[in-house]
Amino acid sequence: MTRGSGQLVPSTLIHIGMPKCGSTWLQRQLFKPINGYLLRFGPIQSKLAFVDGHAREWRPPEKLLGLKRAGGRVPTISGEMLAGDPLTGGRDRAIILARLQQTLPRARILIVIREQVDMFRSLYKLLVNWGYSATPEELIREEGDPSSHRFQLDYLSYHNLIADYQRAFGRDRVLVLPFEQLRADPQGFVDTINAFSECRPIEGRVQVEPEQVLNPGRELTSLQVKRLYNRYIARTPFSPRGLYRPASIHSAGNVQIPVPLFLEERLERVFRQGTESTLRARYDQSNLLTARLTGLDLTRYGYSCARGDTIPAPDATQTRDVP
Repeated sequence: MTRGSGQLVPSTLIHIGMPKCGSTWLQRQLFKPINGYLLRFGPIQSKLAFVDGHAREWRPPEKLLGLKRAGGRVPTISGEMLAGDPLTGGRDRAIILARLQQTLPRARILIVIREQVDMFRSLYKLLVNWGYSATPEELIREEGDPSSHRFQLDYLSYHNLIADYQRAFGRDRVLVLPFEQLRADPQGFVDTINAFSECRPIEGRVQVEPEQVLNPGRELTSLQVKRLYNRYIARTPFSPRGLYRPASIHSAGNVQIPVPLFLEERLERVFRQGTESTLRARYDQSNLLTARLTGLDLTRYGYSCARGDTIPAPDATQTRDVP
């Protein structure tokens, strides 16, 4: 905690995502004044403050979250885009990190991760919704140039993001939790965040009730129609061959086709089998490094990890160049 106006002020909590890892649930259900949090910057405000803008023209937000007016609550920033834009492979991660560190160097950082095969299914919905026309196989097989502004599979190598934030803010000021824990034990998930952020709920312990998923998965048949629309009709930054440029790509080309449940279940099964055979082994080493950086038992939550004696431990003393 820091001292302001004669009283202790909780350190700012910065929740940086990742995308599709319960961010909406946290913003709507946990980060509320009655629970001891004061959400100063939500997803839109945090994007405007720390993601948008040319690097040379950027300046720290003037209000700095109004820490002295937090009233003992934990000032909070929450935006899944702070982990980097998946549409462009997270190429803005280093810039966002530098901006956050410059603005609030003593903040606490919350990162929520998700098993990669499950995450890829959810991200595929996002990519198609915002203009991608590639099939899942094409995304996996033709990853492309790492310097290109397109989705990269390395976006899901969580150890890189975690190590960068631990080096910038300190290992003890970075909390990493698996999304799977929110599903299986929401109360334990919330209690861990509260302890980490030194949050004191107004009415004692936050009682968490299992909530319905706020962003349910979209049917694959509907995604297929949208993908074909992106490829042959719409013209987007990720699929420039279409006939015209819609004013709002995420709301265009959405058609809900009635499909028997057994067929949709089969499509989901084929999708998962096709991605799992390729993706699970890809992240073995990254998941082991993530486990070492965080102390998490990721295998408990279904993550695939390499053998511990095959990979050197990450060096937390080394730093990458951060613009």
